[in-house]
Amino acid sequence: SSSHTVAAYRRDITRVLEMPADESGRGTMSSHFETFAIAAFRAGETAFGLELAQRAAHAPTTALADEKIERIVVAALVEQLRGQLARASAILDDARPLVGAADGDALAEGLSHRVRCLYFLTQADLYERRGKAKQALASLRAWQRVQLERAQFASRARYQAAALQTELLRMQHQVDDNVARRRRTERARAELESINQELSRKVIEVQSLQEALRQQATRDFLTGLFNRRHLNDALPAMLALAERDRQAFTVAILDLDHFKAVNDEHGHAVGDALLTAFGELLVKQGRKSDVACRYGGEEFCVLMPRTDAQAARRKLSDLLRIWRTTVFEIEGKTIVRQTFSAGVCDSSTQPQTMVSLLKAADDALLAAKQLGRARVVRAGELAQLQSA
Repeated sequence: SSSHTVAAYRRDITRVLEMPADESGRGTMSSHFETFAIAAFRAGETAFGLELAQRAAHAPTTALADEKIERIVVAALVEQLRGQLARASAILDDARPLVGAADGDALAEGLSHRVRCLYFLTQADLYERRGKAKQALASLRAWQRVQLERAQFASRARYQAAALQTELLRMQHQVDDNVARRRRTERARAELESINQELSRKVIEVQSLQEALRQQATRDFLTGLFNRRHLNDALPAMLALAERDRQAFTVAILDLDHFKAVNDEHGHAVGDALLTAFGELLVKQGRKSDVACRYGGEEFCVLMPRTDAQAARRKLSDLLRIWRTTVFEIEGKTIVRQTFSAGVCDSSTQPQTMVSLLKAADDALLAAKQLGRARVVRAGELAQLQSA
């Protein structure tokens, strides 16, 4: 039971809590305190759970999706213990975008089915305690769907693992048999070489499959936009289509101005919220045919088919006005007058290659920054201004 589990780990956890800072000054270890806190609460170890929850809350911010959601669940359970059921539900409701839809279409990158199940089950329990039967039933059904998806995913994984293991065993048996035949006859030597080549090819295929399974995600976990890997796949195809149809195609690179200052002054949680808000704005204001990607850090890239650089500049200038006038209320802090710089380049002004378009758009972005930020610059515009 959970009670026995917490009792079994209590001594080890206490030792970790008592560890002094090492020579590097990093202090005590804080890994998985939120997981132990949840187990302690469910086992009725309230005092011990609150101690672990406090340790988890004061631990450094983690980039792991599972740990983020577990900390949110712990915070909700603490409010529940205090009798603040509405506050506990609000904490979970605010985290819903991080968890994704129950059908798995919007699953955040790196978030496990186990933690999604934990989130929906905790939410259902809180709704039930508050007498909100309809919401509790909806959360419970969401939990059931994720649990079923989890079981199906595990079943597929077991099947793939078994298939791979069987294939590897078969390969090993073939190798053993061929080595034995090689020792017996000279004629088997040529056959063994041929089979070994086939085995090498199959091993490469297995390794390629494993790599493909690890790199299936194409979405940025924070903003929900496409990631850079998808950009590298999509841009050449969209450029080729524009060339075939003899239509304009524009690449834009955007960079949030003074974003480091936001992180330094308000914290990374506020910075992450701004990145998420900007991603939502790109999707809301963009066309369905546009492809918005997180390019890296506070940089974004937008692919705009059937659009030349001048039209793209007008659209992004409108977007800049919206972004500049938006007031953000994040974690009790008011953030105003945010801006971005952007560089745009279309396929009519550059050799039609992915590298050249990205380089020209990036150079235009740099020119926008040199001209004072908070503006959209077309490729080559800085040189024109300087020559004038």
